[in-house]
Amino acid sequence: MLFFRRTCEARGIRHPDDFLTQYREAAARLGLQNADEPAPKTVEGWIYEGRKPQRVFRPVIVEMLGYSIETLWTEAPDAATPEFLPLTDASPSTSPTGSGVGLDDMKRTGAMAVRRAKDFLLGADRERVGEDTLGLLDDEVQRLVVAYPREPLSVIWDDLLETQEQVFRLLEGGRVRPSQLRDLNVKGAVLSFMVAKGFNDMEVPHQALTMTRVAAACARDAEHAGLIAATEGLKSLIAYWADKPADAYHYASRGAAVAEHQRGTVGLWLLGLQARAAAVLGDEETVRAASQQAADRRERVVHDDLDALGGLFTYAPEKQLYSTPWRPKLSSVTAAPGSRNRRSRPYRGSATPPPRTGPSATSPAPSATWRSSASTEGTWTVRPQPSARCSTCPPRTATTASSCRRCVSGTR
Repeated sequence: MLFFRRTCEARGIRHPDDFLTQYREAAARLGLQNADEPAPKTVEGWIYEGRKPQRVFRPVIVEMLGYSIETLWTEAPDAATPEFLPLTDASPSTSPTGSGVGLDDMKRTGAMAVRRAKDFLLGADRERVGEDTLGLLDDEVQRLVVAYPREPLSVIWDDLLETQEQVFRLLEGGRVRPSQLRDLNVKGAVLSFMVAKGFNDMEVPHQALTMTRVAAACARDAEHAGLIAATEGLKSLIAYWADKPADAYHYASRGAAVAEHQRGTVGLWLLGLQARAAAVLGDEETVRAASQQAADRRERVVHDDLDALGGLFTYAPEKQLYSTPWRPKLSSVTAAPGSRNRRSRPYRGSATPPPRTGPSATSPAPSATWRSSASTEGTWTVRPQPSARCSTCPPRTATTASSCRRCVSGTR
């Protein structure tokens, strides 16, 4: 047994929730604001499988337990009291007393049993994939879609990759009936889309683009026009943040063409991406046309299966209002009461935008901002690229820049 596990048990830590409670207290003692927290599954891997923590978590663990990482990840001596010297004079908390099995132990062993049962169910049908397996994946995909915009990426990342791997394993296994094949490909596209978005949030555009192509392949195999269009939008998003506005315009236009006859909100998202890329390129005519078309289509939206998923796969009116570079005067798109765009401000140098150069022209990073004061048709605004530190953004990934990117990138 590792000394880390013995030390945790001596402090009454037998469940990830117990560990995370003391972890947060140690992070507070170190003065770490919004410190990265390990996922419960990661904590279980440390305690019960002997995996060594990543460097980002180590200072807090040392503060929490009072021993170095090297000492903690050493096999504990057979003696009842190991002769390791602590780094601090902090004394371990008293172990809980009482007979019987505690509730935390029951939760921990129960969670492990659920995972074993899940693995059994995914591998039990040797000849074909059962309906229970698909139902299990349905539940997990829905949970991850809802959790993605609400929880830190580090909390769901392992589960997201694991679920994607399970779907790919079923697709590769050849045990899928034709009636199940499309459903699994849709799940593969949705999960790969979120993984790609995660890579882009972590500012790894080449990995993001590769995973987006995987999502697009699954969407094409499923013959799902909405997902095919959404993957083009994600390519546009990646290109935009890689300072490639011409590529961003190309992908957004291609996706908008695919989504032209879709009644859901994916088409509105793509028109917004197209308008924003055109604004950076100085193509005012395209900005106005795409923005007006998106505003008109909002009135005729009929939510589809992607909108029913929610999360990244739906495009709310408030997001449309915020992301649109040019706002039609008679647009039906209105924000929720009290909402306002804090980042948009008048351009001080000129009352009119730069001359049109066309969607094929190149342009520097999206940093210009202007608002026409003479226009009688609407308002023209190009949001600036966010600064590296934004106090208004909630923590999402390890860097505040990624959080800002999520807030203003016009994502779904």
